[in-house]
Amino acid sequence: MEKKELTEMTEKELLVVIAKDGRRRMIMNAVSMAAVILAAGALIYAALVFIPSAVSTMENMRSTMGRLETSLEGIDEMVGNVDTLVEENMDAVTESLGKIRDIDIDKLNESIGRLSDTLGPLAGISNFFSGNR
Repeated sequence: MEKKELTEMTEKELLVVIAKDGRRRMIMNAVSMAAVILAAGALIYAALVFIPSAVSTMENMRSTMGRLETSLEGIDEMVGNVDTLVEENMDAVTESLGKIRDIDIDKLNESIGRLSDTLGPLAGISNFFSGNR
């Protein structure tokens, strides 16, 4: 069957072409509507499934952030206490370091040697009486 120009067709042929075109458009509209309904259903499903879990996650994050803020306040207080402790004890540490610097190592070694010389014979006497010869 050859394609005729619309102007060359009879009324019956024109009605058949119009009916076929109408059916084709109706099928395309039905497919389009089904696609829209499917997409809307997917969006509604996603909203019902993912939004509650997202809200729950956001609530957990908000709670965690509150605890983190409290922890940071505690850390700030602790750092302040350490600063105060260092400032209060700095004079004592400086004084102690000065005293350590003033120790005469040679005299200390000499005194330790004398003490060792004195305790050596006493240890021998102690061993003699205790039976450890």
